[in-house]
Amino acid sequence: MARSANSPAGRRPIALAVVVSFFFVGGWLDRSAEGRLGLIETKRLVVISDAGPVVVRAADTLTLTHQDSWLINPPELEIVEGDAETIVRTRCDGPFPCRSTLTLTVPSGTELVVVASSDGAHIETFDGLVTVFSSDDEGLVTLGPIRGTARVVATGGRVEGYGLELEELDVEVVDARVDLHFNENPVRLRVASGRGSTRISLPEGEHEIGVSTSQTVDIDVASVPGADSLVNVMSDGDVRIWTDEL
Repeated sequence: MARSANSPAGRRPIALAVVVSFFFVGGWLDRSAEGRLGLIETKRLVVISDAGPVVVRAADTLTLTHQDSWLINPPELEIVEGDAETIVRTRCDGPFPCRSTLTLTVPSGTELVVVASSDGAHIETFDGLVTVFSSDDEGLVTLGPIRGTARVVATGGRVEGYGLELEELDVEVVDARVDLHFNENPVRLRVASGRGSTRISLPEGEHEIGVSTSQTVDIDVASVPGADSLVNVMSDGDVRIWTDEL
């Protein structure tokens, strides 16, 4: 016999569900852990996170700090180390929520690959080759004053960069906003974006600018053919490029 939620018998499971839910939420706040590990030096570091953001900072040694919280089961952390390549992966295995924030210090010259499907990635300082893949619609990829060469592919979320000193930067986004501010002129900058706006700030100097968009274009930079700094933007959204005196 079917029972209505408004009947006395139907109300009890709902009340019980509320109590259990409250207990679980309280458990979420109470269950947490933090750990720090030293990793062996490697030529290539791959970080895969399905449970939270990834933060990267430059340092002389390779280390990993993880801050975890969970409801029922803690996040799974898997590390496979090698001289040629080290893989770090964290994920939530099961139907109940969990979260893990990974913070890594990485020596210069290490090739870094970050795959973030939850909350994006934050490369605060780095010197080398870095590739970031982000797929969280609400996530954010931030690039700090990093050097070397970087590629960012964001199928979800926006991309921001501040104090950039990169020689080469390649950014691909779907429909999110792109904000890039350079302290040093890039040798090559390519941005391919969807309907989100693109904002690029460059230092004074000579630049060859190429923009393709069907929307508003505001370029306050003289384009010099053959200049050492090449900037190319392909977008379905508004584009603004200007220079700042540092």
